[in-house]
Amino acid sequence: AKRQLHGYVVFLDGMPGTLHVAHGGPEQFGGRMPLAPQGGSLPSGAMPKSFPPTSPIPGAPPAAEASGAVAANDGGGGGSGGMTDNDNGGSGTKGAGAPAWCCKVIVQAQDLHKDYPTCLKVLGTENANIEHLRSMTGCSVHLRGMGSGYVENDGRELQEAMFLWLSADSEDVGKAGLEMTLDLLKSVYDDHQSWCTGNSFPTQPISDPMVIENPEALPPPLVS
Repeated sequence: AKRQLHGYVVFLDGMPGTLHVAHGGPEQFGGRMPLAPQGGSLPSGAMPKSFPPTSPIPGAPPAAEASGAVAANDGGGGGSGGMTDNDNGGSGTKGAGAPAWCCKVIVQAQDLHKDYPTCLKVLGTENANIEHLRSMTGCSVHLRGMGSGYVENDGRELQEAMFLWLSADSEDVGKAGLEMTLDLLKSVYDDHQSWCTGNSFPTQPISDPMVIENPEALPPPLVS
């Protein structure tokens, strides 16, 4: 029921809004949802930007359509409700069948402490961060690569550095998804530094995410 309600447009006193479902006590909802020390809620201080329901991103599907996200990063089918997802016709050079817009955002996980739960922090509890991003923009987003937990069609993780794979039916939708993705990663990096300090680990600079828009070499198709 939680997943069915998440992302639906609702009206309160005649004003539209998007329904977001989360677990927790009343004290949790006094402001932005905090980042649990070992959990994966939306990171504190930089919740991805929300787009007003009255001003949708051009070409984006309604929030209710865009909420059909995968429940976990297990490669278990699904996408973002009518989006092209990663229907690129297979890995290799970009060509016929590639999405109108796609982007590879390398997370720079190698710069983070080995004990920091990078995958969980990016995805959020029960994929909350990714579902939020999908529902707000209509952009398809999947965490892939080593350490991502995303199992490809060959039965293992893609053997390359962890990255977020974005695809969309239009550049406007894709750019909106990319902006929110970078906001999310920045907040994860900030949380990582706080986590290191709190655990008496040394901190070191983290490289900016590497953004590759419309790459020539596409990753394999998403698991169907």
